[in-house]
Amino acid sequence: MPFIAAPIDEFERFKENLKAAHPDKNLVCTRYDWCYFIGECGELSKVVDPLTFVFGNKDTNKTFTIPSESFMIPDLDYRTNLTLCHMGIVGQKWTTSFDTWRLGETFMQNFYTAFDATNPNQL
Repeated sequence: MPFIAAPIDEFERFKENLKAAHPDKNLVCTRYDWCYFIGECGELSKVVDPLTFVFGNKDTNKTFTIPSESFMIPDLDYRTNLTLCHMGIVGQKWTTSFDTWRLGETFMQNFYTAFDATNPNQL
């Protein structure tokens, strides 16, 4: 999955925060699917804040930050000839009871995991 899929309530919070932070931008949000700006992603990524995820409990939490250019996807509406900038965060409209996030390529392209297989007893 190329996007980050958020539970419905978290996606609603994301939309409201985005609208509040950028009232002067041409932002369009659908009920569940996603949000997009009318404009160039390159310019918008300079003003849209990165996403921050915190995993773990308060004693062992880890913070991961996704730069805005990683979740902003340029597009052109050929019907209207409008330049669009889609947010790579979508709401999980297929179920309202799903309360976990799905971290797709938008998240994963910023991190990697290294596996150490040098000791066969501790793989």
